[in-house]
Amino acid sequence: MLYHNDRLYVTMVGGLETDNKVIVINTQTNTVVDSILVGDAPNSLQMATDGTIWVACRGKAVYSTYPDIDTAASTYGALAQIDPSTNTRLFQLNLQKGKGATKLVRNAQGTSMYFTYDNKVYQLNPQTKQLNELFAG
Repeated sequence: MLYHNDRLYVTMVGGLETDNKVIVINTQTNTVVDSILVGDAPNSLQMATDGTIWVACRGKAVYSTYPDIDTAASTYGALAQIDPSTNTRLFQLNLQKGKGATKLVRNAQGTSMYFTYDNKVYQLNPQTKQLNELFAG
C-alpha cells in the first residue's frame, strides 16, 4: 500500500494471482474512488521524485511441467507507472512471461527503485526508465 494526498493505493491480487488492479481509496470517506489496470499480480508500490507511483507486477505463471513455464498461457511480469493526479497508467515495462517483479523499494531520495526479478536484484531509474542488473543470486 501507498498513502498519498488522502488517497490509499492498494494492490489487488485475487485468487491464483488473477487480479491486475490498483484500487484507490479516499481515506476521508473510506470509499473506493478509482481502479487502475496494471499487469497481473501487482504486489508492491513506491513513489518516485516526480510524484508518479511505480507498481511491481509478478505476472501469472502457468507451468506445463514444473519448472517449465507455459509461455502461451502465462502473462508478462511488469513495472507500471501511474499518475496519481489522474489515476491513469502512464507507462508499462513488460518483463518475461511468468517471471515478474517483486519487492519494489526505493532509495531515500526516490531517484532509484530496486526490485527482484528472475532471482536477481535490479535497479530502475524512474526518470529514464532504464534497468540495471545489480546482483545475481
